[in-house]
Amino acid sequence: MASRRRRRRFHDRDDPDPSEPGGPDASGWAHEVDLHGCTVERAERRLREELTRCRAVGRSPVLVITGKGYGSMGGNGVLGPAMESWLKSREGLALGVTGVRWLKSGGALEVTLTRRSRDDG
Repeated sequence: MASRRRRRRFHDRDDPDPSEPGGPDASGWAHEVDLHGCTVERAERRLREELTRCRAVGRSPVLVITGKGYGSMGGNGVLGPAMESWLKSREGLALGVTGVRWLKSGGALEVTLTRRSRDDG
């Protein structure tokens, strides 16, 4: 039940239009990854696995929920900025990441992926 509440909360006016061709399905996103409570290392590992799967089946965009960091020491988020940096790094590019943008006042990232070509092995 909590995931439904969270999903609803993350849909607002700057979300992509689900009716656009090639866009997300009726839920508003091709895939969601919730990284709440993960360490940076665990979040990187989980995101690598999820983005690899999404790219293989052509799912894009992906909503990566990091949270705003209210529960962290000092109230400043660590996970969101770390994931943004990692997604824009060489490793993110190798996974097919073509775009990263903040949504929900810094609580989530929208990640767009290229389609996997036959040459990518």
